[in-house]
Amino acid sequence: MLFFDLDTFWLAVALVVIIGGSTVAGIAAGRRLRDRPNASSEPVGVVQGALLGLVGLLLAFGLTMAVGRYEVRRALVVQEANAIGTTYLRAQLLPEPMRSRSLDLLQDYGDIAVALAGQVPFTDQFDSDVAKFDGVQRELWTEAGRAVEADATGTGPLTYIPTLNDMIDTHSERMASLRNRVPTPVMLLQVGGSAIAIGVLAAYLALLGRSEVTALIAAGFVILVTSLDQKEFPADTVLRLYRMRWRIELAFKRLKSLIGLRAPPAKDPRVAKPWILAHFLIALLTGPLSEEFGVSPP
Repeated sequence: MLFFDLDTFWLAVALVVIIGGSTVAGIAAGRRLRDRPNASSEPVGVVQGALLGLVGLLLAFGLTMAVGRYEVRRALVVQEANAIGTTYLRAQLLPEPMRSRSLDLLQDYGDIAVALAGQVPFTDQFDSDVAKFDGVQRELWTEAGRAVEADATGTGPLTYIPTLNDMIDTHSERMASLRNRVPTPVMLLQVGGSAIAIGVLAAYLALLGRSEVTALIAAGFVILVTSLDQKEFPADTVLRLYRMRWRIELAFKRLKSLIGLRAPPAKDPRVAKPWILAHFLIALLTGPLSEEFGVSPP
């Protein structure tokens, strides 16, 4: 897990170096090609468009994997909390002194579970908390065995032990989910593909003699999106924002087709602006009516 072993700061530095270096290399290559006689930008433009489409597909694929794993982890947190609560309630049915000892151990167990939620997997502190879990689980089983010996026919130990076993099983599932991250090859493919696509975009713009600001802005977005803090911007939030952005783009595309906005009738803003606003008004009026009567808009 290469990326998860890095601190957020060093991960951001690595992304800046990779994406920024690819952008600078693309700009230099584009300017060098532009100085050559009979330089053609069409092959570069085709490759650039294909790469950007591929990167979009990879990002969507990676987000889908991340969101699925995040949803599983969140569900297991709730499931483990319920299991701890049920086990704590049924521990009160045990005979003394096993009852008091088990309740104290379950309180420690809950505190460790809460502390573990704030730890980063594959770190020393994370492994330390997992080791504490194992120790408390062994002590709980020891107290459960003593309770059975003290009251072998009682209903208290017989109802307590299955819930204790479920709690431990749920914890094992949660630990497995925390270690089940997006594979490193997928992350490398996303970062590498993004770097190549941004570099080709920069080369294409430089070859056309246009400003490379667009490539730099695109590189900045790649660095920003891939280095966001997962606590402030979890995967489902990023995916929800991406879906919202995609819906906005589709809405503008549909509106452009609906009002026939391919090119304004004039370059003068005083003529073009009223024409565009009038068509927007027509679209806003005819859209709801067409949906109500079930007919296609004019």
